[in-house]
Amino acid sequence: MKRLLSLIALLALCAGPALAQNIGGSTVVVDPVEDQNGVTTMCFTVTNASVDFNWLTDVLITLPSCMTILDTPPASAAPAAGSVAFNDIATVTFEGYGTNIAHWHGADEFGYGFLLGENAGVFCITVQINCACDNLYPVGWTLLGDSFGDPPHTLAGSLDFLVLCSTPTSSGSWGDVKALY
Repeated sequence: MKRLLSLIALLALCAGPALAQNIGGSTVVVDPVEDQNGVTTMCFTVTNASVDFNWLTDVLITLPSCMTILDTPPASAAPAAGSVAFNDIATVTFEGYGTNIAHWHGADEFGYGFLLGENAGVFCITVQINCACDNLYPVGWTLLGDSFGDPPHTLAGSLDFLVLCSTPTSSGSWGDVKALY
């Protein structure tokens, strides 16, 4: 019995790091696409870098206050090419129309999120840009894990955006949004 307990204790010590479940190293990048009259579609690729099965439950994007999220077309969320499908029992919802904060959320009845570690999702919003925004602005992001295992379960960062507004040209273009890499 003593030998069995020693073996179980040894296994528990070895299993600890394997069950750490954190989202450290996860990233967010953006691919803005200019549209007409200051309306831009922004698609954020979110990579959950967890190698130990921590799922993301929330993706939040905070835009400058001179940008407003539109409901046409509606916001979307989908697995990135080469990634596994989202957790099919964790319905992904969106909040943020008419504001500058986009929030995708999804968790199942067990508390697991929707985006599995070592996979990526693409989250798109349509944004109206006020030309008072003619400058360099940070776009903040926050990722929340499902809180199982060890921290970090929350990561935050920002992407610098250069917003260039101009007077209308013959093509009718009002602005341009470019991510600075």
